[in-house]
Amino acid sequence: MYLSKNPFLAIVMAVAAIVLSVATHLAADEFNLWSATLQLQGEEVGSAMSLDEVVIGVSSESHVPKPPVPPEYTVWLQLWERDWSGPWYQDVRGDGDVVYFWVVDVNPHGNMPPPPDRCATLSWDPAEFATAGSYILRDGFSTDGPVLIADMRTTTSQVVCGSSSSQHFVIQYTSGSSGPACGDVDGSGSLNLSDAIALVNYIFGIGEPAIGGNKDVNCDGSISMSDVVYLIWHIFGTGSSPCDPDGDGLPDC
Repeated sequence: MYLSKNPFLAIVMAVAAIVLSVATHLAADEFNLWSATLQLQGEEVGSAMSLDEVVIGVSSESHVPKPPVPPEYTVWLQLWERDWSGPWYQDVRGDGDVVYFWVVDVNPHGNMPPPPDRCATLSWDPAEFATAGSYILRDGFSTDGPVLIADMRTTTSQVVCGSSSSQHFVIQYTSGSSGPACGDVDGSGSLNLSDAIALVNYIFGIGEPAIGGNKDVNCDGSISMSDVVYLIWHIFGTGSSPCDPDGDGLPDC
């Protein structure tokens, strides 16, 4: 009643509602903007280069070519696109897709003399990943290759061994373009026990409504305590990712 008698206040509140809507939309987009450095640490042999790195991400599109190999090196790391464009030192894709793939070319040996096989450690910092979305490491250069790491947020490295030939891996990023990721029940941007508690509260109608991502984390068509158990198993590193019960890296619901 008061608003109807005060047109100025009504206009102010309408403008505030529009600003809030725009801010919410921008905040959702921020879930997807990120860049991360991949490092390859190899065996130290004399003055040969033993540490290399590349950069992947989703933001303003940017490609930086990989410089030529040095005279002596024990590791080499570079990026390719799916159509074999490259090689790149930095491959940052434009925002807007749902699923992204990077082909990671790893040489764990370099051009130094024997031993015939060497090992190197490919590492990353999950804190540099997008707030929402999933990251999978696959073996080979196929986008449907065997899954080596189903959730790259749960670990920080992969050991690669071999001779001087390159080995290929694919990083698959499925964005959280619609906002909080599946299982992020409290909408905090991360998956932890607070999400399991929020899901229990949601199921029993306790407290504030859960505002986060998909709560049917096991994709059985209903939201129940079985979803809580599924989420807890994932949080402690023994279960599949939320909304991906078959573990193939693609959302099932």
